[in-house]
Amino acid sequence: MAAVNEGLISSRRYRVGATVIGADGRSYVIGTINTKARQVVLIGQLGESHVYQDDDFRNTVASGDLRSVVRIETPYGVEEVFEPRILSPTEIKSRDERQEYIRVVEQLIEDFTWKDIYIEIQRRYGSHRTVPSRRSIERYWRIYKESYSPNCLAAHFSDRGVHHSLSMEPEVQEIILNVIESKYCSSSRFSIQDIVHAINIRCSEKSAEIGVELGGVSRRTVGRFIARLNLKNIKGRLNPRTFRLIMRNACSYLDVKEPYARVEGDSTVLDIFIVDASGNVIGCPTFYALIDTATMTIVGIHLTIQAASQVGLMQSLQFAFSPKGEPFKTQWSCMHEWPAPADIRTLVLDNGSDCHGPMIVKASQHLGMMLEYCVAGAPYQKPFIERFFGTLNTMLIKKLPGAKKSHDKRETHGLEDAQKSATLTIEKLNEVIIRWITDSYHIKKSDRLSEKFGQEFTPLQALTRLSQQYVVFPAPSAEELMEACRHYLEVKLSITREGINYQRQFYQNEYVSALFKTNSTVKVDVCINPLDCRSVHIYDLGLKEWVTVQNKNPNMPAISFEQAKEIRKAHYKSDFELSGEDYVINHINIIEDANAQKRPKGKIRENQRAQRTVDKANAAAITPEQQLPIAETVLAAAPTEIVVAPHRRKK
Repeated sequence: MAAVNEGLISSRRYRVGATVIGADGRSYVIGTINTKARQVVLIGQLGESHVYQDDDFRNTVASGDLRSVVRIETPYGVEEVFEPRILSPTEIKSRDERQEYIRVVEQLIEDFTWKDIYIEIQRRYGSHRTVPSRRSIERYWRIYKESYSPNCLAAHFSDRGVHHSLSMEPEVQEIILNVIESKYCSSSRFSIQDIVHAINIRCSEKSAEIGVELGGVSRRTVGRFIARLNLKNIKGRLNPRTFRLIMRNACSYLDVKEPYARVEGDSTVLDIFIVDASGNVIGCPTFYALIDTATMTIVGIHLTIQAASQVGLMQSLQFAFSPKGEPFKTQWSCMHEWPAPADIRTLVLDNGSDCHGPMIVKASQHLGMMLEYCVAGAPYQKPFIERFFGTLNTMLIKKLPGAKKSHDKRETHGLEDAQKSATLTIEKLNEVIIRWITDSYHIKKSDRLSEKFGQEFTPLQALTRLSQQYVVFPAPSAEELMEACRHYLEVKLSITREGINYQRQFYQNEYVSALFKTNSTVKVDVCINPLDCRSVHIYDLGLKEWVTVQNKNPNMPAISFEQAKEIRKAHYKSDFELSGEDYVINHINIIEDANAQKRPKGKIRENQRAQRTVDKANAAAITPEQQLPIAETVLAAAPTEIVVAPHRRKK
């Protein structure tokens, strides 16, 4: 499996003695985390104790009423910072070298140009080391001015790939490969623990033989070696029955003990036809699901008529991290409660293009999740989510009106009958699935869990049992998730007299005008939401906060950049020639034209295409409002105000 984001540690990994901040601004210290009683005790500033149940504590964090910070005392008061990095020896060396360059820059920056500064750096250090380029020196200086700690100057060598083989003795590698190959090729009666035990015994014998302490290996190390084996070569030498026996034992390393340590996610097209509000059949929906491999509980779901994409996967994560409790139970008319949201350590995804999008990768880095991608064409690397899709189809989907029965040999007109019987809208089907998961799947006995615990167990009982043995960390709040989604598309743009230009949309305010007056050639990092062309976001280095820059067209509706481009192309006009009212009228016409294309007896593919157009247009008007952070500075200039002198042509 390929993995990214392995070195990040989430700030939500609470520990005893950590500081949390309430919604009222008061600070608390985590006094006790009692896993057996499933309680978290917070101690206030006056010494008072606040006892939370485990689920209530995670629901409170998910709603944003509590958040974790790392604080240090400074001469100017208390300052919030990120958790400090732990530098390797090579990273410490790179930090010290860059600090030497920074000292030279500090001495000469006031009186000399960057060209003279770089010549001086080459004169001092070029004789005994390779000096970085001038652009690199300028980048070090920019990082130094923006950072709180000199550790920010250190190179990120640990993020450039994890070379486990380089940190292991060659003798140990040889022993590991020999034991794994002998176990795989000679017998089918073994387990991962058996392999680890045999490897450590041979390492001890080899250490006594050569007189060097080699140490041992862990279960995770053995799992990585097994994952790198070429299973297709093994399969070519074995008959199908022997291969299945070997794979059944090889997959035992997926048996995770800690809740939410490994969550599998995937999407599938449900075998059921749905209708819109007018009763037109619009096709089969796409269903996303996340499942915890340790407890078999469903973490998050999302149902949409759109094709599989990174947006749908992010919406399933949004569902997973949203607060659960009595309001959720009342909203969906459930008899049982959905498990409280929790922090996901590792997210296992399919190798499709929808899972490799920049939104998923950058959001996982922002939230501190590690991503694992399965090998293409290897569904056995995430067997639990595949099994859940089969259970959902057998136990629920087949029994609903509109379900496809073309696989049944007794049905001669399965698809036609399914289209005629379709009555469920996507909202109603989503409600049915949530109620089935809460009131049936989560409380039904699982054969795998019963075999694992030695008695009859349901997913909820397994979650309760394991939560008493391991600490379940709170999930990110809605603001954290929206912050991760909003800033995934970052581009570097120049500032002109008209402001910031992105795809023929111009953005201007006082802060942008001041930057242009200071340096007309400056480039800024701009975070853009592709679904909303009304504003962009830039980072104010002075105030240390994000600033929203509004569109110079004040009546611009909440449409995407792509839709704005299509509207300009249809009218053969520029952005300045089109008013905000024209954009609004065209946006409404897009929805009306799409709805007019749907027919009760029309082709399902055409109805589905029209419904997807309607959903995209509606999402452009809804999603941007949800993605605005709580605390941000909006400095919007009036559309008629001239904040920069007009450009005069030279004679």
